[in-house]
Amino acid sequence: MGERCDLGHTRRAVMDIAVYHDLGSGELSRGCLLHALASAYAGRARVRRIFADELCASDEWHARTRLLALPGGADRPYCEKLDGRGNASIRRFIEAGGKLLGMCAGAYYSCARIAWEGARPGEITGQRELALFAGTGRGSLHELAEPYALDHLRCAALVPVHAPGAARTLSALYWGGPELVPDSGARYTPLLTYAFPDGRSGLAAARMEVGRGRVVLCGVHTEITGAQLACEVSRQGDDSFEHGMQLCLALQRADAERQAAFDLLLGALDADELGAA
Repeated sequence: MGERCDLGHTRRAVMDIAVYHDLGSGELSRGCLLHALASAYAGRARVRRIFADELCASDEWHARTRLLALPGGADRPYCEKLDGRGNASIRRFIEAGGKLLGMCAGAYYSCARIAWEGARPGEITGQRELALFAGTGRGSLHELAEPYALDHLRCAALVPVHAPGAARTLSALYWGGPELVPDSGARYTPLLTYAFPDGRSGLAAARMEVGRGRVVLCGVHTEITGAQLACEVSRQGDDSFEHGMQLCLALQRADAERQAAFDLLLGALDADELGAA
């Protein structure tokens, strides 16, 4: 795809990276994702916000969009806004060659089903319409942090994640995200795995081919830096302030590993066109 400029040279049309900015996406995750994607695609794509009304209205957004990103937040509001017309448009976009990145709640929402806090208050289970991953998003992962809660940060932790075949261990912020539990026969490429204390490993991030398009889902917040997390810590009460500040410092010290994990996700999306690792 190209367009003619005034000097007679052909240049590539600038495509959009569209970050979902509506009910379901959390303020911190979507802000950090906007920043991280703008940095990663500087000079190659324009990063913009996209709202549920645009996703549901028609497929007009497809032609200028390279990647749709679904940030962390909450799964059920995603369903409220996008079930039906929105999901159908997203599906058509991917099957025609588009790409989707789902982080934390965006990953839960993109699984065939969700199993959230089973047998606990606030339990959420059931099928999910978008179903880009043939399996279950299971969480929160009590093996890695305290059960997820809105009123403190002890449910967040810096966790090691492993990339198959990589020599070093990477790190990222865990904050209620899923383990991706594949159905029998599911087709996917593992990108990152959790290392649970009992020695078991679990799928933290995976790539799926859907039609002519590609999907990457991730249960850890590779988009959030330690400095950015401090904004959230400042809003917390005394009972989690110290934990939150220590977490910020640990995440800051591990920033190279966090960035490498984020780059790995984008490389899995773009390897065919950019040669990214």
